[in-house]
Order: sequence, then C-alpha cells, then structure tokens
Amino acid sequence: MDKRLPPHRALPGFGEHESAGDFREAVRAFIFERDSRGLSPRTVEWYGKRLGRFCSWLEAECPETTPPATTPDLLRRYLAALVGRGVSVATANGSLRAIKALFAFLESEGFVASNPARRVPQRREPQHLPRVLDEGELTRLLAQPNPKTFVGLRDHCLMLLLLDTGLRISEALGLRLADIDWTQNAVTVLGKGSKERRVCFGNTCRRALWRYLRERGRITDHDRVFITACGDPLSYYRAAHSSRRYGRRAGLSQPVSAHTFRRTCATMLLRSGASPFHVQALLGHTTLEMTRRYCRVANQDLAALQRQHGVVDRLHMPPRVATRSRPEGNP
Repeated sequence: MDKRLPPHRALPGFGEHESAGDFREAVRAFIFERDSRGLSPRTVEWYGKRLGRFCSWLEAECPETTPPATTPDLLRRYLAALVGRGVSVATANGSLRAIKALFAFLESEGFVASNPARRVPQRREPQHLPRVLDEGELTRLLAQPNPKTFVGLRDHCLMLLLLDTGLRISEALGLRLADIDWTQNAVTVLGKGSKERRVCFGNTCRRALWRYLRERGRITDHDRVFITACGDPLSYYRAAHSSRRYGRRAGLSQPVSAHTFRRTCATMLLRSGASPFHVQALLGHTTLEMTRRYCRVANQDLAALQRQHGVVDRLHMPPRVATRSRPEGNP
C-alpha cells in the first residue's frame, strides 16, 4: 500500500509483524483509527478478533488478494465458509459488519477506489424472542448466593442492581463510588458510545447495595463498586461465570447470562405498563428497535390478560333466555 501508516501497538487477534501483508496493514490502520476515536477497549477488541479471523482466512485461501483487488464475491465466499463451519448467522453478520466498517474506512482514506462490501447484504437472521425469567425463576435465582459470604453478598447485590436498573453488565462493573447518588437512589453510568445517563433504583436495591458496600469497605479503598474478595475490580468473565453457576443451581431450564437480567427488567417493565419510550431511555438504546423485541415478549401475555380481564366478561350481564320466534303475521 502506498500510504505510510502510523505505528500502533499489537492488538488481540493480529500478527505483530509489519510484513504480514497488505490486509494486515490495512486492518492495523483501521484499528488505530477506531482506537483514536475513543471507542471502548472491548469494541476495539471486537473489531480486532473478527478482522483477524478474516485475514487468517485470506492468507489460507487467497494469499495474493489485496484490499483493492477484493470483490463482493470473495466476501460472500468468506461468509459462506463461516456458516459452513457451523457459525451462527448472527455471528457471520457480525463479521460482515466489521468488514463493512473496514472497507468504508479504506474507501474514505483513499486506500481503495470503491467499497466491495457495500454490495454484500447481511444474511436473514431467525427472529428469536429474547430469553427472560418469570417471577418464580427470579425468586429461585436470587436465593442462590450465600449472603453470609462476601462473594454471595456481592453477587446478590449485583443481580438486584442489574434487575432493578436494566444496566449492561459492563456499565455496572464500571461503576465507581462517586457514581452513586444516595439522596436520589440513582447511579450515573457511561454507556455505549460514551453516552452518560442517570438510572434510578428502588429501596430494596438500596438496602442491598448499602449492606454490600459496608462489607466491601473492609477489603479495599479502591473506588470501583464491585470488586473481588482480593480487592481487584470484578471482571466481566467472573460475573458471567457466576450468573451461569447460579442459574444451574436454581435448576433453570436455560442458561442465565448477565444480560438476562437486563432483558428481564425491560420485559417486566413493559408488562407492568411502562411506556416503550421510557424503557428505551432507561436502557440507553438509541432507537426503539431493540425495545420492540421486548414488546413482542410482553405481548405474549395479551391472551391471558384478555381471558382474565376481558371487558365484556366483567360486565356481569344476566343471561338472556332464548325464546322461539313467532311466525310473521301472528301477533
């Protein structure tokens, strides 16, 4: 490639050698640009892993291909290869989104004359309803952590906070002590795209948070709210592992992820009459598209609600006795 690219640190999923090829160089420039825009480390890593796999496939299947020589057909072959290896359609579409972003960057920077990914549509994904928990499952799940231990007290508090506020797990784990407003029962979080929002929690969650922080203060003076028993910030992977373990202990039919609490929060709010716009603001969604998916789950209750609260059934009208009609002309 003609343009000299700025030096950049090695990222997960990429080779560290400058001579790795034009595609590796192009991806390195793209990652540098994403990083310099202030995207979160997890987002940069997300791009890195998917584009790293794409580069590895190219090196094995089409080693002479350069970015300007890339065709839409080659990208379709890559997607077909992913699906052929058993990758889900959603994961394949995620890889395509990363490739589209890469070529949009290369086109804007003048590395390629046109964007071949623009002519490659995403595959149609099955529309699965989000997995949510009912009240009985929630009760069993919340009873699993042992509040007599620090880890159990912390995990129970974290689950209540996720369920009460609908926070993303990354937002909850990023909370610092100064982010909690005890006078308003609220937390300030930095969501996707570095967008700040304020979310309230209830009194039950407040009491659990207070009890946990009282024990937490004896371990460390770190300002991160959720920590390990050793005083280190709690990681996403450890929190996700705990959620799955508690779900198995509770005997739930499907695996529980940290995101299950967010989906359950949104669905229960909609079922109780909250406006979709309120739920959208609470969750920090930029559009209503994701909230509509939760509405589809909440609408499953409509048949039961109609049977229980049908308007005509609640009128208590006395039954009318059917009478035989008389022939016309006979008064």
